[in-house]
Amino acid sequence: MTTTTSSGKAGTVDKTANSPSQQGLGSLTWATIVAGMFAQTGDSRAGAHAIDTVLNNPTGIAVQENGDLFIADANAHRVWRVDKNSTLLTAVAGNGAWGDPVNGVAATDTSLKAPWAIEFDGNKGLLIADKLGHKLYYLDLNAGTITADFIDQSKFSAPCGIAEKSPSVFYVADAGKHQILSVDLASKAVTLVAGSPTGKAGYTPHVTVATESAFREPCGIAVDSAGMIYVADTGNHVIRKINPAANTVATIAGSGAQGVDGDGSPAINATFDAPLSVAITPSQDLLVSDAGNNRIRRIDHNTGIITTVVGGGTRPTIANGEKLTDLRLSWPMHIRAGSEGNLYVVDTYNFVVRMTSLPE
Repeated sequence: MTTTTSSGKAGTVDKTANSPSQQGLGSLTWATIVAGMFAQTGDSRAGAHAIDTVLNNPTGIAVQENGDLFIADANAHRVWRVDKNSTLLTAVAGNGAWGDPVNGVAATDTSLKAPWAIEFDGNKGLLIADKLGHKLYYLDLNAGTITADFIDQSKFSAPCGIAEKSPSVFYVADAGKHQILSVDLASKAVTLVAGSPTGKAGYTPHVTVATESAFREPCGIAVDSAGMIYVADTGNHVIRKINPAANTVATIAGSGAQGVDGDGSPAINATFDAPLSVAITPSQDLLVSDAGNNRIRRIDHNTGIITTVVGGGTRPTIANGEKLTDLRLSWPMHIRAGSEGNLYVVDTYNFVVRMTSLPE
């Protein structure tokens, strides 16, 4: 297992007092691995410490109010929980087999295809976007059951991003239909927020009517404190901002060209390579997981300037006090900015989840 050590060597376990298996997730203040074993994949061992077992293509995370970490592990066909205090890994959904879940059956006794993104609702249930299952599932954590018949599933094609608007209303980025949808758990309504009504891919770079705009495989999605929606328009290599009240959408970062330029300049002139996830920090800065460039970039809320804050380096791990930009990421599919000041990175093709303090 690789964790944050000064040696940076792969294949060793850090058993010092700073290891997450010793102190719990809440004790860590620099970049470290909190789940998975660096560059190793296979079948996870439920009941083991999260850093002492492997993950199999992790793609999404969510953090419960009590600090427990939930991981969508697409190729394992499971959703895992990492206990904040003990750091033990347990399954909460999926039995490891590929398939569609059976309504009402214990969540850990039924199948999933590719759980891609997850998000908590106001009742402490968990929404699961199963991208290759073409569905949105609801996991009742109290009952331990999973269901698909809570919503009209025909509205989805490849859901791969979820963001909370309110405890019962969520936005879903659907890469297959190239749309942003609103899901109301109370009324069961699924409505189009942005993108082509016919599901046609494209690009409309300037401010336009949201429901007449075009996206190409949007995946990451986040909502700021003012209710604005930010979308990683992955196939167009740009970041879009939706004003749902005004029904408008505009490109706020990215020229549309594929590349890795622009740090230190206005974000609108920068280039990305398949941005997959976005997150809003407590200070309302926008973080972008620039997956193809293996880095996390920040857009300053006040200046609009973009910089790389994590990744882009060559080291598999870093020690306390070393630069986050020395870290080597591999296709980071999802990021989460926690209210407690932590940044979580799903480092997908390194098969680990990392945690660090939010960059200042």
